Amino acid sequence: MTTTEHVLRLPDHVSQEHRDVLHEVAGRNAVFSLAGRVRPYHKHLPWELRAHPLPGWEAERLLGLVVGTLDGDPAAIRETFSEVVARCSAFDAERPRPVLGPVVDGWGSELELFRP
Repeated sequence: MTTTEHVLRLPDHVSQEHRDVLHEVAGRNAVFSLAGRVRPYHKHLPWELRAHPLPGWEAERLLGLVVGTLDGDPAAIRETFSEVVARCSAFDAERPRPVLGPVVDGWGSELELFRP
């Protein structure tokens, strides 16, 4: 199992009420993991993104998506989810077999709400 794949997996015993929060954290972890980096502590996230932007992400845009996602903005959640899924697909395209697509699919049907 790759580091990114491990980051995306959620334990089966996690209660449903905690899954939403864990999915959001897993998404942020995945964004950093796909770039080969460890997600910084929350209080350092703005500085980290501005000082060391993630490839393909404009810092202010990503920070806006994070804030919108944490505020529960449906448009931000859908955009963030779409971006993470697209980047997971691009990651898989560079591999001999899909690694992250099956993990995202394994998140279940409740994530259909996040798809545009």
